[in-house]
Amino acid sequence: FRTAFGTAGVEPPEAIFVFVGKDGKWFRYLGDLVAASNRETGAPKPDKYQVHTYKTLKLMGTGRYVTLAVVPRGSFTFCDEIEIYEARGKPFAEATGPLVRDIKGWVLERRVVFSFRTRLKADLDLIVKSGEKVLTGSELETLKSRAAELERRIESDVRFLPRNFRALVPATKLHREIIALNARVLRKKGVIGIAAWHINRYAPLDPLSDPPPERNPQLSVFLMRGEYRADVLNLTNATDSAVEVSVRFKDLPGSPVPPWIRLHEVLFVDTVSRRPVADALPVVKPGKEAWKLSLPAGMTRQIWFTFHPVKVSPRTYKGSVEITHSAGTISVPITVRISRLEFPEKPRLSLGLWDYTDDPPAYDITPENRKAAIRNMREHFVDSPWAHRGVVPWPKASDFNEKNELKRKLDFSTFDRWIRLWEGARNRCIFLAVGNGSFAGLSFRDPAFPRRVGAWARALKEHAVAIGIKPQSLFFLIIDEPHDPKQDEIILAWAKAIKAACPEFVIWEDPTYRRPEKEGLKAMFEACDVLCPNLGIFESGTEESRRFYLNLTRRGKRKLWFYQCTGPARLLDPYLYHRLQAWYCWKYGAHGEGFWAYGDSRGAAWNVYRAPGTIYSPVYLEADGVVDGKHFEAVREGIEDYEYLALAVEGVQQSGNAGFAARIMQLLTRVRREVATPYDLKKIRWHVPKKYEAADRLRRDLLDFLEEIW
Repeated sequence: FRTAFGTAGVEPPEAIFVFVGKDGKWFRYLGDLVAASNRETGAPKPDKYQVHTYKTLKLMGTGRYVTLAVVPRGSFTFCDEIEIYEARGKPFAEATGPLVRDIKGWVLERRVVFSFRTRLKADLDLIVKSGEKVLTGSELETLKSRAAELERRIESDVRFLPRNFRALVPATKLHREIIALNARVLRKKGVIGIAAWHINRYAPLDPLSDPPPERNPQLSVFLMRGEYRADVLNLTNATDSAVEVSVRFKDLPGSPVPPWIRLHEVLFVDTVSRRPVADALPVVKPGKEAWKLSLPAGMTRQIWFTFHPVKVSPRTYKGSVEITHSAGTISVPITVRISRLEFPEKPRLSLGLWDYTDDPPAYDITPENRKAAIRNMREHFVDSPWAHRGVVPWPKASDFNEKNELKRKLDFSTFDRWIRLWEGARNRCIFLAVGNGSFAGLSFRDPAFPRRVGAWARALKEHAVAIGIKPQSLFFLIIDEPHDPKQDEIILAWAKAIKAACPEFVIWEDPTYRRPEKEGLKAMFEACDVLCPNLGIFESGTEESRRFYLNLTRRGKRKLWFYQCTGPARLLDPYLYHRLQAWYCWKYGAHGEGFWAYGDSRGAAWNVYRAPGTIYSPVYLEADGVVDGKHFEAVREGIEDYEYLALAVEGVQQSGNAGFAARIMQLLTRVRREVATPYDLKKIRWHVPKKYEAADRLRRDLLDFLEEIW
């Protein structure tokens, strides 16, 4: 089976199950080609683009038909050649594997178990290889013997997994035993007991990470009142057993458990590439005197602190984080600078994540978790919710008279429910999804088309005004991601008809042309009120293409937004992909941003092994709630960063101080040189090495400046 992988997010296949049958209906299972090939020639390392052939002569069976069931890691598997050989010479024993009719069902039932077994074996292999670098003699033999014992248990201990299984590291008792084996390696490397250390909150972290030799962690947070910011502390447990720890603060307002500080236990979540990421952020409920959590043996657990001072007096506080366990207390210094400036309740950069919380809600948002999801989005400054086309009524041809006027009142009850869910939203975005462009029995080319659409638009406007909704807050996406002039024609016809009837309505489009100035219909772009190109396409395109959008949106005639829709979301760098998009919005004068998509986790938020496709959601939706992820925290920080940049420019303009103007120009030059640099799509994956300090370094300088001018 000849395939290719190692670039563009394409991973090697997880498994290639081989079946042989005599009648094309029933098949005998022969085995896994990937596992058989890897045993013979070794598993490939998908660290760069490569062509690889999985091959073996040991999967043998008799039949006329052969079926391969490929289990991909992620959304893609590529293949350009399959070879099947006739067995010659000595006769071989008939295959004895299970007889299967529904191959797809058979594979899906076993996929989670199979993938988790792969996870366990991979962790064992990593620990043994790490041990081989530092252990010798009897110590190494003891490690390998224990590893072999644990590996023998994998098949028997992992025969089935419950429906609510979570693909975490560690996930089960056996998994914890495997990870605990790493404690021996950590101690040989000089890590004793519990070690505390610090990295940037968005830097990638592995559960088996080694603490740095020099460990003098210090936490530092600076923010305005009302703002959300975070810092992290890593705790590595080099003992052979789980350790219970208590976490409390000292010398900060509200200590030992300040109500304006939230503690999250960072969970390692497995991904399609089988690179676990430190991402999920469940809240740890505080006790009266401390937060309590458990550190699994042999690994690092990260603690994420979210700071949100609202009624805390502005000043710089110097305190400590106290980590207490059975063997003693670790004290980590922390500095919290709370500015006298107040962060606005509604920041100026708009945010939408195609949430589709209208009726019925989409993806993993349900009536049971919808309120929690909306609350979570509002907490992260989402002010531009999205709804399906069904949120507004769609009249039939029979609902119009011969003058193309509506003969009856339309039912806006679904629209009203959505409006109530998002009371106070800045924008309300509706994906019209008009398909071939027809409306109420008329083609978009029909002379009567504008009158019918106009009647519908006026009815919507009248109802919106009647319930207190400003028409200019209603955004319409007519066709998603247009990339063909035929689509442009439909958008243009709809935009003209809507705007003729209600000029206040906003036409919002997200074109995906590589060369919009040459490939698209210019009149379509000019008919839009908001143009939202994909940031990756925009930045990787030509200067002429970028200038095309900037000319259309200059002087406020139209507004510019940016969006991104790459996945899987958990493999993307939350700093570069999620946080810094807001910095590019500032760089180019954009008024809003979007990410696909809040609820799209394919029914497998906690179990990527079960996901039928790519997971894009930045959070973990549950039956009746939601758990945050670092990627969504990064989106919120980006919105806040944008406010710093905008406030600095606004402050200089209002002050008229030449000295301030010169200083801010120097700062903003650094922003473009150090943060909003040419966008490198090759670096958006989380595991690609990069530096993470520039945004906070510039934000600190901006805060100093803002406190002078405001």
